[in-house]
Amino acid sequence: MGFIDKLFGSKKDKKDMKTQEKKEVQIEKKIHENNAEKTKNEETKHEEKKISENELLLNILKDKISPLNLQVNGDNEKVVIPEIDTSIKAVIKGKNQQNNALMVQIDFFIQNKGFGEEGIYESLAGIGKDNNIEEAISSCVDIFIKTVFNVVVEALKGNHNSNLNIETKVDGIARTWHTYIGTIQTQGFDNLEGIGNNHIYNLLKDQIVKRLRNKRYYWIKVLITSHNDGKLMYQCLLNNKPFLEAERVIDEYVKGWPEGGNNRIESQYIVIRQSDKSFTDNRQKDIEKENFIKECTQYAISVFENYGPEDSVEGLVNKISEFTKDINLAWELFWFIPAIYCRLVLSGPNYTDTVILVLPDDRRIFGKLYDYEAYVVGVDIVIKKLQDNQSQENIKKILFLSEEFKALQKLLKEGSNAKDLQPVPMVLMAPRSYIVSD
Repeated sequence: MGFIDKLFGSKKDKKDMKTQEKKEVQIEKKIHENNAEKTKNEETKHEEKKISENELLLNILKDKISPLNLQVNGDNEKVVIPEIDTSIKAVIKGKNQQNNALMVQIDFFIQNKGFGEEGIYESLAGIGKDNNIEEAISSCVDIFIKTVFNVVVEALKGNHNSNLNIETKVDGIARTWHTYIGTIQTQGFDNLEGIGNNHIYNLLKDQIVKRLRNKRYYWIKVLITSHNDGKLMYQCLLNNKPFLEAERVIDEYVKGWPEGGNNRIESQYIVIRQSDKSFTDNRQKDIEKENFIKECTQYAISVFENYGPEDSVEGLVNKISEFTKDINLAWELFWFIPAIYCRLVLSGPNYTDTVILVLPDDRRIFGKLYDYEAYVVGVDIVIKKLQDNQSQENIKKILFLSEEFKALQKLLKEGSNAKDLQPVPMVLMAPRSYIVSD
C-alpha cells in the first residue's frame, strides 16, 4: 500500500467504507421509520381511546336524559333535544387517579337560541371506583342533571309557579319574569329543616331583580364551600360572569356558618325567564337599543385608545357624542368604561356598586351602577375586548381615564394593601350638559 493509500485509504477501502456507510444509513433510516410508525400507532391508539371516552360520555348522557320524557338525538359531538330546541355538548377535560378512585372533570355546554351565543356553561367532577371511567362519567352526569339540567328544562318548557313571578319596570317598560329554582345541593349540614329550597334565592332576590333588563333568560349559579381548616370559598355567576353584588350578600351569609367541623357545601342553580308577552312585545325595541349602545361603546373605546395629551375631557365626550347623538350617553360611556376596565383588571380592591351623581346645583342622586344601561352593556363589551387580547398599551391608556384607578394608584404607592382598601361610592360630577329628568 502506497503513501497516498495509507493517508487517505485505498480506492477499494473507500468503496467498502461507502458501502458500509450506506448500509448503516439505511439501518438508521429503518429504525427511525419503525420508531415513527410506533409513535404514530401509540398516538392513534391514544386518540381512539380519547374519542371512545367522549362517545361513552355522550351515550351515558343520552341514556340518562331519555327517562325524563324527552326525545334525544345526537351525534359524536352533542346531544340534541328537539322538543325544547336545545343541544348539549359535553367534553372530558381531565382525569385524576386518587388512591382507589378515578376523578373525571367534564365541561357541559347547553345551547339554545334564548341563551345567546355563549350558552350555559358548567364544569363538574365525578368519581368512580378504582379506574372505572364509566362509573366516574355516570356520577358526573347525574350531578349535572340533578343540579343544572332539570331546572333549565323546566324554564325552557315554560312551566312556572306564579307565586315566584317578578315584576319590573325599567325605562318605562313593564316586564314579567318567571323564576325557576333548582334543587339545593348540600353536604356536611346536620340539620337544614325549616330553611327550605328557596333560601338562597330569597337572599339574592333583591340583587337579581336589579340585573333583569331585556334578555330572555338569566341564570345564576351559587357555590359555597367550607373546609376543615376553616377556609371559606364561594362563587356566584350570572350568565357565566361574576355576579359581584350577589357575592357580597353571600359573604355576609357565610359568616353565619359554624366554625370548624366537616367540609360543608351548598350549591344551587336558579333560572329567570322573561314572560312570553313582555319579551315578544318589546323584543324589536330591545334589540335596536342594545345594538346601538354596543356600537357606541365600541366607538368610545376606540376614542379612548387613541386620545393624546392634547385631548381634554370635554373634547373626548364631544367626540363620542358626535357618534351617539346623545350627550347623556356620551358622558356615561366616559364615566363607566374606564371604571369597568379598572374593576376587571385590578380585581383586588373591594369595589362598591353605589353611584352618587352630583348635579351642578349640588343636588345628589343616589343609585347603582346597574341602573345605567351604558354600564350593563359596557361590562360585556369590555370583557370581550380583554378576551380578544387587547394591547397592554391601550388598556393602560383607558385605565388612566378612571378616577378610581388614579386613587388606587396613589394609595398603593403610599403602601396600602389593595384588599384592605375600603369601598367608596363612585362619585360622578355631572356637567350642565347632562340632563336629569325630575
